[in-house]
Amino acid sequence: MDGITPSANLYVKNFPISWGPARLREYFGQFGVILECRVLPVTGVAPGASALVRMASAADATRAIKALHGRSPPGT
Repeated sequence: MDGITPSANLYVKNFPISWGPARLREYFGQFGVILECRVLPVTGVAPGASALVRMASAADATRAIKALHGRSPPGT
């Protein structure tokens, strides 16, 4: 990853405001075990909602990044 130490923590943005933690867990669960998922308050800055998702491993987080980076979630 070009000198960057992989992390199990993901900052996710621009997903539908209607999604809660359960929907995020379902969406990211396809890439591994989710230890924590926290939806952040909507500030009006971004067009969608933001969240912090902590995966069980950096490998799980890397899989999610490779599969989802630059893609719009369903419903957006």
